[in-house]
Amino acid sequence: MNKKPEVTIKENGARIVAPYFGLKEKIGGASITSIVTDRAVENAEQAIENHGSSYAQEVMDEIIEIKDQINNLAEKIESGDVSKDRDEFRLIVRNVLNIKSNAGLYGYSLATQVARSLFEYCMESDCMNARGITIINVHIDALSAVFERNIQGEGGEIGKAIQMDLSALTGIKLL
Repeated sequence: MNKKPEVTIKENGARIVAPYFGLKEKIGGASITSIVTDRAVENAEQAIENHGSSYAQEVMDEIIEIKDQINNLAEKIESGDVSKDRDEFRLIVRNVLNIKSNAGLYGYSLATQVARSLFEYCMESDCMNARGITIINVHIDALSAVFERNIQGEGGEIGKAIQMDLSALTGIKLL
């Protein structure tokens, strides 16, 4: 099983290393299609569906944590005690990324767009001031409204209005 990869050296000195399929040999030649069965896909879909009923409440709990983190960050900014490592800011961004990455899975496309807007704004702008905190809060309030009202999908006219307002506020195109 400890085969060395096959190496071919071309005239120009380039080395071509043939791929080694040792792992495939170790699992008996199995392929992804033989491992991921229709039943496995059905089980995964069922797990997502079962968790979907509690997802909005879980996000609302997370939003409460984010609001606390924003308040902590705002207090530090007001007192001039913003640490160079920006711990509170990192917590906010991490939690927003968590919402962004999971919301679409449960049918909350609008929430994904709002979270994306906030993430991009935080990465492209200086959020460590009063205006930045206000813009972060506007995004968090929008996320809160989406989950409190269970606005799934793109959110229709309300969703368009939210995205237009956030775009106007941040300069980030959402539509």
